Amino acid sequence: IVDGSFSLSTDDDGIHAENTLTIENGDILINKCYEGLEATDIILNGGSVVLTSSDDGINATVGTSSEMLEPRGPGGGETVQDCSVTISGGILVLYSSGDGLDSNGTMNISGGQVIVHGPSADNNGALDCNGTFEISGGLLIAAGSSRMTETPSSSSSQYSVLVEFNSSLGTNTLFNLQSESGENIVTFKPAHSYQAVNISLPELKNGESYSIFNGGNVSGNEFNGVYSEETYSSGNKYADFTISSVNTIL
Repeated sequence: IVDGSFSLSTDDDGIHAENTLTIENGDILINKCYEGLEATDIILNGGSVVLTSSDDGINATVGTSSEMLEPRGPGGGETVQDCSVTISGGILVLYSSGDGLDSNGTMNISGGQVIVHGPSADNNGALDCNGTFEISGGLLIAAGSSRMTETPSSSSSQYSVLVEFNSSLGTNTLFNLQSESGENIVTFKPAHSYQAVNISLPELKNGESYSIFNGGNVSGNEFNGVYSEETYSSGNKYADFTISSVNTIL
């Protein structure tokens, strides 16, 4: 897909390719689907994709193919398939009841914006990758259940934080990340109830300190739950932390 505007609604996959699905540009809105984008290899280089799925938002898979490689790492016992999700640019917004961003193989994010309003149920996760999951750029913010949380691979060059709250937070409960000086870095309003948030962006720096808040009030410009030029107030401080490794888990 190199350009154009699409508005889709289906009881099956929103867009499906047997081999490679590449999106270079265009505006894609999938109002209803089972799985949003499904292919062996899914590549997003540009454009805008906003979708609502009753199962996985993005699913890279070879299906029942016998092309299995090796056991999965610390995340679980699933096998790693010869498939991938690669995101270098564009905007991807997922409202999913199943896994949000799911690759049965590898996943690589080097740019763009990825916003995941993931599942509330513990049998799925906002992020699910069976193989290596590397982040080297761009914005990733993914909220969902806590039982199946995952972090990017330690070989990633951009820092990430996984926040696991003590209990589930209600729909539209704000999540806020601030610098040590009190500057808002990210304010996010998940559309589903959630207990875990993954976040990665260039502003996270090794050796610097940050704070996590939830609840409270916000005013500013909103794009699919993410605010800009915002004023945030009256939130509950959940944690202070200092980054010392590629992945920080709170």
